[in-house]
Amino acid sequence: MNFRKQVELANPNSIPNILKNRETLSIDVNQYTAPRAFYDIVTTLAKVHSSVTYTLTQIPNKLKVTDELRRMELIRLANPAQYPIKHILRHDPDSTLYIHVGRGDGEIIIERDGAFGSIMLASKCSYKLPQYEVAGTNMAIRTSGQLSLAIDVLEPLPDEVTVSTNQIEEFPIKIPPAVRNYRTSFLRGAMDLKEIRNRLLFIDIECAHGDENNPIPISITAFDYDGFMLMNDLICPRQHVARYGENIHGLAEENLLGQRDSAESMRAVERMLRGRIIVGHDLHLEHVALPIRIDQIAGIRDLQGSSAVVKVMRSTPAES
Repeated sequence: MNFRKQVELANPNSIPNILKNRETLSIDVNQYTAPRAFYDIVTTLAKVHSSVTYTLTQIPNKLKVTDELRRMELIRLANPAQYPIKHILRHDPDSTLYIHVGRGDGEIIIERDGAFGSIMLASKCSYKLPQYEVAGTNMAIRTSGQLSLAIDVLEPLPDEVTVSTNQIEEFPIKIPPAVRNYRTSFLRGAMDLKEIRNRLLFIDIECAHGDENNPIPISITAFDYDGFMLMNDLICPRQHVARYGENIHGLAEENLLGQRDSAESMRAVERMLRGRIIVGHDLHLEHVALPIRIDQIAGIRDLQGSSAVVKVMRSTPAES
């Protein structure tokens, strides 16, 4: 009996047209297209791994088309039916949704306070529904055939925006912006040797590269003067990586899945660098890739321009 009842509910002929003779609902939706290869991957993976949930740091690189805080639901709807969104998400819709249709077509039906609206879904298209449009609604995906799709489920936006009350240390001297492009040493005020040592931070990063050849940090290590490790992160990027550069640092996608979220790591880096004298070798990459606020750091020392370091390196016997 239960089986027959489920079959009846899955039969599209038994579902009345709920939009007929109803008040219509205006829906704000942004339709766009991602690279065609992305939709082909959605179709392939949905067939093999339907009903899989990828948490933020487990989303495969080839499915990354947004860098927002989210999870991804990979779905293949094999039978003609009407599927409630809350059953797919396992909760009522309460945040911005990106719906990426790999193969097939259908429609989204949205009900709010007795008014109904619909959005037609086309193959190889994406749809962004903002939080204010989906929160407090009943939503369903209706299809007359097979439909393969991925849904990016963003974290709900907070009701209130928090304002940071952190006191930022001020220094008597400003660091010129040119330090980002030149191997320069700079202190933002008079400091004795003890204070300098307390502020020293030695940092090194490894990067992959994005679609526009922009550096993407995937590994960060930092020590203080006494050799205490302040950070040693492998990082899972939110944005799409075009080139990992394994031949340089040995890190590939499989090494980064499940590691620290890139946005979380960058916030930690920004806090760690406050009031520090940053020391490293050829810091230009760090300046480009990291959130270094030159108005909040105490100084910079780029060792690539150090004649003492060059002298030591040249005097070091080469390994056999």
